[in-house]
Amino acid sequence: MVENVDPSVDELWNAVGTVETAAGSETRIPKDDEHWNQLRAHALRLVEIGNLLRIPGRRAVPADGTVPGAHIAGVLDHDEIAKAVANEWSRFQTYAHDFQVAAQGALRATRKHDAHALFEAGERLQEACEQCHVHFWYPGDRPPPDPAASDVVPIN
Repeated sequence: MVENVDPSVDELWNAVGTVETAAGSETRIPKDDEHWNQLRAHALRLVEIGNLLRIPGRRAVPADGTVPGAHIAGVLDHDEIAKAVANEWSRFQTYAHDFQVAAQGALRATRKHDAHALFEAGERLQEACEQCHVHFWYPGDRPPPDPAASDVVPIN
């Protein structure tokens, strides 16, 4: 997820919206075809990742992959995540489907150059990701701290 989903979903989330800066409000919206095409490639990648997540036996996190916060009590490591997914494959498939549907919405929005629809698809992606994370990464709704916002450094 860290290497595949995060880079693409971050690009989509950061492309549209309003950000408060020291200079005031900054509205972000893709301004040219090149940027929309880049966003479309990210959305398509996420749609295809939805397909990969639905392959039986494929790990959501590789055995040698980084799981942010795995050193924190209550946060599952890659083996625990794999076991939880295997034990609740049907639930995981529901989450993967929801993720893919949201990604398809982002793809449609990029094809139409519709910033509002891309923003809404981004919200649906956030909801789909969080539903799965709360169940299979940090059960009990206790996300690990963001390493960029604190002194916590993920174990590599």
